[in-house]
Amino acid sequence: MNRTELARSSCYLRELAYRGVETMPRVSTDALATANLLPKTRPPAPPRHLKREAQQHWRQIVATRPADYFSAGNLPLLEQYCRVLVLLHQAGDLLDTIDAADVGHFAEQAAVVSRLTGMAVTLATKLRLTIQSNVRGDAGVLKERPRPRSPLLGGSITSLHRG
Repeated sequence: MNRTELARSSCYLRELAYRGVETMPRVSTDALATANLLPKTRPPAPPRHLKREAQQHWRQIVATRPADYFSAGNLPLLEQYCRVLVLLHQAGDLLDTIDAADVGHFAEQAAVVSRLTGMAVTLATKLRLTIQSNVRGDAGVLKERPRPRSPLLGGSITSLHRG
């Protein structure tokens, strides 16, 4: 019997074992699962020109995602997002120091904080860092609402009893 015929037969492995030829053992499911957990690539390092605080934000964000999560096209957005976060924290700290009696200055700084917050939310959404990107739209986590106990607070009335 030649090799081609042996490969086609159902007793190929038994024939190899009988002849003393060692075959490769099967890979266990645990070994396969472990191989999938090992990172294939390294996560992107923060750009050197970023401030230290922005680099810390970069490292925290990248650590929460798989190593290959961010493509080359996303890296400039991630860089901008980290910068905006640093500016937002600085603007928030400045807003905390302003006396509420100085309405004009307080309103200007509040507007800056509001614009920076909008930029941060937009960049986080585009980078798919928000909860909506991690949960399917039809999942119950996004739709769950506690049921009110009283029909006066928006509950449903199933029957009316007249007494």
